[in-house]
Amino acid sequence: MMQGVVGAPKDEEDLHAEIQAQKREIINEPSKNPFVARFTHLWFACYFERRLTRHKVEQTDLQAIVKDLIKFFADDESKVDFRRAVPLLQGLHVLFSRKMGFLVRDSEHVLKSMSDPIPVV
Repeated sequence: MMQGVVGAPKDEEDLHAEIQAQKREIINEPSKNPFVARFTHLWFACYFERRLTRHKVEQTDLQAIVKDLIKFFADDESKVDFRRAVPLLQGLHVLFSRKMGFLVRDSEHVLKSMSDPIPVV
């Protein structure tokens, strides 16, 4: 009886390790699916917001993403449901708010450095 109990957590650990490996694979290597390839940044921003670095946010071209979203939502063949639309729009919101936050911080830093041209020691 003890062997069955001891073996169960190991199976759960193996399952957990497989799930983590699949998540890393999804994050590091986007799918060849055109839907996923176009909106990878939005999915990443929606589900892995804490892993967004400043570099990734700055690299994202929001104008191109918005144009692709408009084409995707307007396309009759795609028939977008809420399960797909909500994470995309939430990811867009996260990326936009992060970009605006970086802009505000940078402009505050520049204005502060302009108001105090000689640093006090």
